[in-house]
Amino acid sequence: LIDQENLKQGSWTFYDNDGKVIQKGRFENNKRVGVWLAYDALSHLVMETEYKNNISDGILRKYYPGHKIKEEGEIENDVRVGYWRTYYRSGEIKVKGNYRNGKKVGKWEIYFENGVLQNESLYANDSLNGKLTSYFITGQKRIVMEYKMGEKYGPYEEYFENGQLKRTGFYQDDKEVSDWKEYYDNGNIKSEEEYKDGLPAGKWTYYYPYSNIQKEIQFKNGLLEGEYIENFPGGGKSVIGQYKDGLKTGIWYNYHENGKIYSFGEYADDQKTGNWKYFDVRGTLIAEGPFENNLESGQWYFYYASGSLKTIGTYKEGKEDGLWGNFHENQVLR
Repeated sequence: LIDQENLKQGSWTFYDNDGKVIQKGRFENNKRVGVWLAYDALSHLVMETEYKNNISDGILRKYYPGHKIKEEGEIENDVRVGYWRTYYRSGEIKVKGNYRNGKKVGKWEIYFENGVLQNESLYANDSLNGKLTSYFITGQKRIVMEYKMGEKYGPYEEYFENGQLKRTGFYQDDKEVSDWKEYYDNGNIKSEEEYKDGLPAGKWTYYYPYSNIQKEIQFKNGLLEGEYIENFPGGGKSVIGQYKDGLKTGIWYNYHENGKIYSFGEYADDQKTGNWKYFDVRGTLIAEGPFENNLESGQWYFYYASGSLKTIGTYKEGKEDGLWGNFHENQVLR
């Protein structure tokens, strides 16, 4: 109904181009009042909103298809206030907490569909502020940390589902700082790290599950710098090299587990370059040739364990190029 002053009055229903209802409710003097209902393209009720003087004010509910409540809470002057809840399709609580002037405040909780608490946190002015704890679906604690007005701040603890500590450290101004440690689920140390203003710094050490050192690296200004060492699980070096400004540089050595050299050659700006040599577990040379931009390039030689020439050929940009010669161990051409 439109009155003599061209103002909408009474009950109104709105339709889409296919004639399906998309909204219905009441007007008073051209302003929405009372409960308004909204529908999707399949005519399912999706939202129920109270209006006063054309402004949403009162209870708001959102629905899953089938009229099950998806979310509900109170609106005041078009902003969320008070206690709000979100639900799973099963009807179990998913999220609950409070709003003030449209912003999250106080304690908020998130639940798994089986009713077990998944996350509890504190908010101030719509920002995480205070302790946050998350849980596994078993109820075992997963993460404990602190926030300060939306930024990570203070101690951080992370756990395995078996209750063993997984990772510890400290945040300041939303950045990792100071010493961090990571553990295996058997309780043994996995890594020791250092951060400065959110960037990796100093010496980092990684361990195998039963405490042997896996590798040692150095950082400067967030980039790998200096000596790099990797070890085999049973001990003994597997890789020795150098970094500069985050890039591999200089001569790098790779070893067999028996301590014999497997390969050595040069890196420049993180790319293999120049002549590289490869050896078998007895220390016998089995291949040698040049790299350019991390790809085999130029003439390469391959040897039998006896030391006699096995194959000779040329690479171009990492692919075999031209004629290759293959020899029997007595050096007769095959």
